Amino acid sequence: MKAVAFLTVLIAAMWLVPVSAMGAEKSYDRGTVWSIGMIQTEANMQEQYLKDLGNVWAKIMEAAKEEGLILSYKVIVGESANPDDWDVLLLAEFKNYAALDDTEDKWDLLIEKVLGGEDKQIEASLKREQIRDSYGGKLMQEIIFK
Repeated sequence: MKAVAFLTVLIAAMWLVPVSAMGAEKSYDRGTVWSIGMIQTEANMQEQYLKDLGNVWAKIMEAAKEEGLILSYKVIVGESANPDDWDVLLLAEFKNYAALDDTEDKWDLLIEKVLGGEDKQIEASLKREQIRDSYGGKLMQEIIFK
């Protein structure tokens, strides 16, 4: 109980310190930018979805890496915390926000090169829709503490 009280006082004290007392220099640098996609696979379909990612998404990401559009990519899987939670996280790393500017045409060409024409892209998309739901995506920037 004393530990909880101490932590509460410590946190409150941190909020009371004026920003000017902390100095103008930030205690961190901004790192790379990550595109994050949150996916929920249908029951017992995670392995099938991962197979599909390996056949399609990973190939697109490898080509994007070769073209210098991204720095890296990752897939992270786990158990859903509840029925309304995602279980697959798709990550693509970009050098910075500027690396996203005016790249739509490059991505379109790359995807067409890897997947084929629009009909094949639609077919692949419809197939994925049967085994997963997208919970959205975001862009976030890594923070590197000094």
